[in-house]
Amino acid sequence: AAAVAASAAGVRARRAVGSPLAPPEAPQAASLGAAPAAAGPGAAAPAASAATKISNGVACSKANSVKSVNGYKYRCAKNPLVKNSKLTWLSFECLTAVTQFQAATKAQADLANVSEQTAALDTEYVAATTALNTTTAALEKARAQVTQFQAQMNAATNAAEKQKLATAVSKLANAVLVLSGSRSKLA
Repeated sequence: AAAVAASAAGVRARRAVGSPLAPPEAPQAASLGAAPAAAGPGAAAPAASAATKISNGVACSKANSVKSVNGYKYRCAKNPLVKNSKLTWLSFECLTAVTQFQAATKAQADLANVSEQTAALDTEYVAATTALNTTTAALEKARAQVTQFQAQMNAATNAAEKQKLATAVSKLANAVLVLSGSRSKLA
């Protein structure tokens, strides 16, 4: 019994000296195993699950399982910051910090690409402006030709020539409609 009390006092002393930022860890397997050995050879050994240490980085086997130790929650998962990582216990605080770090890293990368994105958008803008100017010029030319062919058709006396000009005016009118639609999309 004196050995058990001394062992417990040593564990408390080590915890008091430990880092204030680190969550307290579950009792170590050695301190659990010391009690039955001191109690006598007839005492039963503790269950294997009770001897399992749960803290950040300790191996685990069932993905997404959650355990609570001394008020801290741990999840069995692969560390997202380590390539080819294995299942380990990670505190919820650790997982939250990793998520925030990854979001900040992505935002920083997006900001680094702003100049490239701006240059690409400027190029697209110049191409769209050129296409709008070309379409506007073609639209104005088609409208002028419609007016010209209508005047020629009205002045013509030959039926065959009137039919030819009517067909040309119809095609130009369709072109004007298409160009007007294209221009409105570009504007």
